[in-house]
Amino acid sequence: MGRWATVEETEPGQCMVYMMTDSLDWPIMAVGTLDADFRVISPPELLTRFHTLGTRFTRAQ
Repeated sequence: MGRWATVEETEPGQCMVYMMTDSLDWPIMAVGTLDADFRVISPPELLTRFHTLGTRFTRAQ
């Protein structure tokens, strides 16, 4: 996840990622490269950005 993130194991096979950034695009790119399911806890704007980009990606031809 790089030097901008802290990863904390919450239970075997799961973790919490904390990231400080000025742009919501960086966490999206970082999480998008992982082969893992995830849940956005905060901020709500990050989840909205994921949905917006997800919709755009599903329209790709």
